[in-house]
Amino acid sequence: MSLEIRRMKSWFDKQKILRFLDEKYDNVYILFDIDNYYFLSNSNQFYYSVSDGNVDAVVLVYYSSSGVKDIWGVGSSDSLLNIFNSLDLSNSVVHTPTNLEIHNFSGYSALYKEYCMYLKPPMGDDQPSVRLLGPSDYLEYMKLMVNWNGSRFPKMSLEDFKNNVTYGTIYGYFSEGKILSAASVGAIWKQWFVVSSVFTHPEFRNRGLAKKVISKILYDYSHMETAILFVNVENKPAINAYSSLGFKTYSENYWIDFNTGLVP
Repeated sequence: MSLEIRRMKSWFDKQKILRFLDEKYDNVYILFDIDNYYFLSNSNQFYYSVSDGNVDAVVLVYYSSSGVKDIWGVGSSDSLLNIFNSLDLSNSVVHTPTNLEIHNFSGYSALYKEYCMYLKPPMGDDQPSVRLLGPSDYLEYMKLMVNWNGSRFPKMSLEDFKNNVTYGTIYGYFSEGKILSAASVGAIWKQWFVVSSVFTHPEFRNRGLAKKVISKILYDYSHMETAILFVNVENKPAINAYSSLGFKTYSENYWIDFNTGLVP
């Protein structure tokens, strides 16, 4: 069997990959970036392997503003390992299905598992205390998110927070002008959307605030087909909250940390 690793550079490459990728919820980030030609940007790189003339693995390398690389892979275990071994994995988080032969993988500092969960169709309730953040809310958003240990947020600059709030889609639960809980609408691919960066201030947890924020997002995006989110399998309170909103577990995947200190 001959194996060849290639860098995606053209429309023709894109078509090969889309034919290989099933429309699976846990592939949403790869599908989103490929379909939007983000593989032509400086912040994204795609690699794929060809075995006996057929595509059998795809890897997305996304360079975030925080300096951490997010690497998403899908395909056969042997081919994924070959691609990963050809890359610089320093300061990165690798997301991959659990079919990866992890005992053949080395150099990582921590290993976690995360669920991909979905809700089809998205259904939520309007929430009077939850609204979409505007550019003027970036300071309050920053005050909340810097409390999230094990995430990128404590290391983000003031300018990063400004850009996130100005150009992103972020919802917050407000009380007396302060944001106590927040969540974002991430990648949108066709009729799917990702709920991400869900966080509640530690002093206000176990009050259902994150659930209210997500419910508002689901309400506003009820015209879409499917809501998707990723959650640490050990985060039982979050999983219970998402399940109570109707989310179901779709798959279990690896989160492999290469010295970033980040946790799913």
